[in-house]
Amino acid sequence: MINFNINLVLRLLQGIIFILIISIGFGSCGVCSVWNKQKISQADQGFAEDSVRILSAIEDMDTARIPHFLIDINIHFVKHPELGTFYRGKPEDSNIENGLHWARLLINHVNWALDSLGTSPLSSANVKGDAHYNFNLYTESTNTQDSFGGIWFWDRYAPAIYPYGERVLNIVLQDDGKRMLNGAACGLDFCNVLTLYGAYHNVKYKGKFGWWAFASLLNHEVGHIMGLCHSFYCGNPCAGIDLDPAKECHEGPCYNDCGGPNNGVCNNWNSGSQNMMGYNSGQNALTPCQWKLVMRNLFQTKSKFIRRLPFGQETGD
Repeated sequence: MINFNINLVLRLLQGIIFILIISIGFGSCGVCSVWNKQKISQADQGFAEDSVRILSAIEDMDTARIPHFLIDINIHFVKHPELGTFYRGKPEDSNIENGLHWARLLINHVNWALDSLGTSPLSSANVKGDAHYNFNLYTESTNTQDSFGGIWFWDRYAPAIYPYGERVLNIVLQDDGKRMLNGAACGLDFCNVLTLYGAYHNVKYKGKFGWWAFASLLNHEVGHIMGLCHSFYCGNPCAGIDLDPAKECHEGPCYNDCGGPNNGVCNNWNSGSQNMMGYNSGQNALTPCQWKLVMRNLFQTKSKFIRRLPFGQETGD
């Protein structure tokens, strides 16, 4: 009897302990659920407050409170059946026809221009110095096909599907023997392909447009992709603020197309403008209104090739 009662008591105690463990477990999960919701709510609130702070800093042009942005890019050289294209050289080969060398000259000059914005005499105000965004040649060490670190060489046609897809802004360089310094962006809302025409033709036949000219052109076309219209566009959102489309157009009131060529309506080349979104030899200036548009769009875009860096960091390293 004594042994039987002891066993019975032990089993009862085990049952009670089990019930207590289950009860505590469910109670703890309930507490965790509430706590997790509070954490998520606090995170959302923190993100919202952070967004308000940054957008406010952009409006105030308080650059100390604005993060730096990186635009991840790939360069694609497309071979023309008759004109050819840059050759696949070694990184240390400084021949100007070496695609690796020319591409790095291009990127270095683009970033130099963005780090040292100048002034345009036709604008009532200009942003001077650091634009707060730069280009970064993107590559992945695990991609065995990426032999040149984000620089690609294609025979005759650009690929239907780019190696890194939407992860990068794909910059295509090709020649047609007609366009010596021309560009075409895919749109105004962070699409990820643009084409530059005439680079190799200028190298091969010793033309007057070097990598520096194509760097200016690249900044112009990327300006479109980030939402900027031509400086001579009639409906430019910065018109009447710090930009005068009529002065930019020079020989005409303005041109009624945000991103298309002006087809002879304007003579922006002789206007004296240096605005990045005009047709001129400098293309190294942005007005505060233009710059704010770019910053807001960079901050709010969901594009995969735009990276927001931690405060104080200006490179992806």
